[in-house]
Amino acid sequence: VERITDIGALDVRSELSSRVGDQNRHGMLWYIPKAHSGSITKIATIPNTSFFLTGSKDGDVKLWDARRASLVFHWPRLHERHTFLQRSSQGFGGMSRIGVTDIQVIRDGFLTCGGDGSVKLVQLNNF
Repeated sequence: VERITDIGALDVRSELSSRVGDQNRHGMLWYIPKAHSGSITKIATIPNTSFFLTGSKDGDVKLWDARRASLVFHWPRLHERHTFLQRSSQGFGGMSRIGVTDIQVIRDGFLTCGGDGSVKLVQLNNF
């Protein structure tokens, strides 16, 4: 397990220039174009907060604030992107590019794993 970073005291909030929101009596729906350069493979919420994490095929992990619809922090290339051949009924079919395969929120941080075979621990303080 590799410790990546501690963002406890940093003010790393940045507003997204293009966001669209729609509110009704059931809640808020946000669409953030180009949230990642690759397809999002995992979303994990941080309990008792408005924060959530996204991981994608590009290997990046991002921390978002749902209340503000803003990006809080970006870990670029947390996992290397690897390409795998996919099996099909007729042998090998297409290719699959994999970066982040899972995100698990734990106390004071989160764990990620990726197509590169690594597991990484990111510690978050003051959340």
